[in-house]
Amino acid sequence: MQVGAFLNEFWSYAFFRTLCGVGEMGMVMVSFTLSVELVGAREQAFVGNMNQLSFAVGQIVVSGGKVKVLQQHF
Repeated sequence: MQVGAFLNEFWSYAFFRTLCGVGEMGMVMVSFTLSVELVGAREQAFVGNMNQLSFAVGQIVVSGGKVKVLQQHF
């Protein structure tokens, strides 16, 4: 939801960022629960960690891209 990038008013931006945060938390919880429940007891810790690792790597990639874009502009 990139609507926040086009808003000039702070409160509208804050509203859409909050909406994004709520939606992301729902996606994280659902994907974690489904992935852990579909495997056996021995693999649950590994699968849970790999699930969370994918979100962490995604955040690192996005922040790295943001740094590269900012370096090109300034």
